[in-house]
Amino acid sequence: MDDHRHLVICPIPHDGSFMQVFYEGWRIVQALCSTGFKTPKEVLLPHPQHREVARIYSERREFPVVEVIEATGTFAQPHLLETTTETVRVQNFEVDKAPGTSTIITPRPLPRSGT
Repeated sequence: MDDHRHLVICPIPHDGSFMQVFYEGWRIVQALCSTGFKTPKEVLLPHPQHREVARIYSERREFPVVEVIEATGTFAQPHLLETTTETVRVQNFEVDKAPGTSTIITPRPLPRSGT
């Protein structure tokens, strides 16, 4: 809680997670809007995957939005969004012992002041 701004701050991981995917998608939308839904130049979307997504939509710019959404739904891969919840144990690593490839490493939160 940020009492000064009267905000509740919820940190959300960025690298490789939802927020990164969201902002990458949003940048593609911004690029398409700025070009009138024509394929943006490479300098605007330097990543080939982002340009491919933009191209898919720019090729359909003359069609009604509802039809484009229905048509591109064919390319969806909803199984990539499946998540699982599990409890993992905490393990402290010594400097000379490296974690395994299936290990998730996270920072420890700072102790709350006054507790």
